[in-house]
Amino acid sequence: MKLLIAFSISAVLLAAADQAPQRLTVPQGAVATSPSTFRYIDSEGKKWIYHTSPFGVTREPEGAPQRFVRDYSNVKATEQGDSIRFERPTPFGPFRWQTKKSELNEMERTVWEREQASHSAAAQE
Repeated sequence: MKLLIAFSISAVLLAAADQAPQRLTVPQGAVATSPSTFRYIDSEGKKWIYHTSPFGVTREPEGAPQRFVRDYSNVKATEQGDSIRFERPTPFGPFRWQTKKSELNEMERTVWEREQASHSAAAQE
């Protein structure tokens, strides 16, 4: 009897494994708009935004309301030669990275321009 139950469970698990959904991936030809975001137009002309994370890839139609609004007010930037050093706090301690001035993405450019504006405003006072 136990053997019959074990075979039945094995058969159910194997059948379920065959029907598992395919893992979503960023399609070939997608254009990177930031380090973890890609824009893609499928064969039907529908526009998609793909987001990558440590937990996998997600997809949403372009123009859909954003579920996550990023707040960059806590990101700090300092100039170091031809690069900019960024720092933002996280629950695990500060996260730091460095980017060349010629390779800044949209978020980094926004933070750097904000820092420059605040320094020039302080210098005028």
